[in-house]
Amino acid sequence: MAAYLPEWKLTRFSTNMFQLGMHRNRFGTEGDTRWFSFSWMESFKIFDFFHLNLTWNRLFTQKWERNTIAAGADFSIWNTYTFRSGALTKFTPDFGISPFIQLSIIL
Repeated sequence: MAAYLPEWKLTRFSTNMFQLGMHRNRFGTEGDTRWFSFSWMESFKIFDFFHLNLTWNRLFTQKWERNTIAAGADFSIWNTYTFRSGALTKFTPDFGISPFIQLSIIL
């Protein structure tokens, strides 16, 4: 996995990152499987306690490809708790939406 944090931004309130990765599952039902990913992530800081996150991810091999978009919002409480909610949308080869809720605690 390799990531690049460029100096340019879409807005002065945002940060972005590009990521390239190679993944492998040796113990799946299909045997040894390997795929690659390319991701673009953008995070917009609306307030100190509220961030909006967008991610486009492309997974691919020589045989198939998948595209997903994730959108979510982070709410920070007392700089210790972060509540994240959003949805992951896949649109190739099939269309589907998976909502998610996550709570993180800094120890």
